[in-house]
Amino acid sequence: MWPCFLCHGCPGDIEIRGAILEGMMRDFPRGAWSNEIVGLLGRVNVQSRAALGQTVENVATATSTGQPALVVIKTQAKDQALHWVVVDGVTTRSGVPVVAVRNPWGIQYFQELEAFRASMTGEVVFVEYWY
Repeated sequence: MWPCFLCHGCPGDIEIRGAILEGMMRDFPRGAWSNEIVGLLGRVNVQSRAALGQTVENVATATSTGQPALVVIKTQAKDQALHWVVVDGVTTRSGVPVVAVRNPWGIQYFQELEAFRASMTGEVVFVEYWY
């Protein structure tokens, strides 16, 4: 496994089903590993699992049940080459397959599926359920 960043230097917070990981990232000033994200989600009663080597098809299948997934993407930022985003699903808009993304940098957007595929590292935290 290799480290990836969640909210390191981000103005926003990650929200999963109303559970906000706000302030919890203070324990990880240099970013968090996927297993640490699973632990943080567990602290707010969200059951999840980390996986490496995942594809956008795996994420599409998992999010088709209504559960989001946290996905590591490559960015253009020189100070933060890897970054976690929340994927709410994969759909089609105007005939184009797209990925619905919530970025803790305060941005929500639809990204074309092939562009998202190119930015994915394969590291994903799948949300299984919350209680």
